Amino acid sequence: MDELLIYLLRKGANVELLKTTTSKIAQETQSSQQTISRKLLELEKDQLVERTPDGILLTKKAVERLEKFYLSLKAAFENPKRKLELKGTVKSGLGEGKYYLSMNGYRNQIIEKIGFDPYLGTLNIRLLEGELWKRKLLSELKPIIISGFKDGERTFGDLYAYMAKIEQIDCAIIVPLRTHHGQEIIELISKESLRKKFSKKDGDEITVIL
Repeated sequence: MDELLIYLLRKGANVELLKTTTSKIAQETQSSQQTISRKLLELEKDQLVERTPDGILLTKKAVERLEKFYLSLKAAFENPKRKLELKGTVKSGLGEGKYYLSMNGYRNQIIEKIGFDPYLGTLNIRLLEGELWKRKLLSELKPIIISGFKDGERTFGDLYAYMAKIEQIDCAIIVPLRTHHGQEIIELISKESLRKKFSKKDGDEITVIL
């Protein structure tokens, strides 16, 4: 499902003309103005949006597509055996994961609450453009909370963890409540180096299953 369609739905473009600009949409979706302009042209060509000098409106075709998408998601989340796949490419980080995971304040809780002693480093994955909407679905899942702590004069914030797998290897997506990463980046921890385990280099595709 196109993330821009979901954005327009949330803004009420299914019931009335949405008065906005490509610059504003780009800012609110953390995209470039050029990307938004291109996507709007594609949606208009597919008869999913109508554009006038007064604004943007979702077509009946778009609303029906969104309704089907919603119902399929609802059924999936009501199924206890549901699986959510996140696809992206491996990306090098700044080495911060090793520093934070070496701290007993986090490490001991990960061992206790998640069940493994984490390898000192995270695997960073940049989600593919068509997968970005799935990132928002994490908020629908119940996280394992790794509580923040104070070390001397410095305070470290909470982490949210979500159990996952890469192939048959257990891992966890770690979401710091304070992070400099954009929504397109997810960080994973495991008991071993996932990059080495799967012989991945920057740019290689990888799939995470929740």
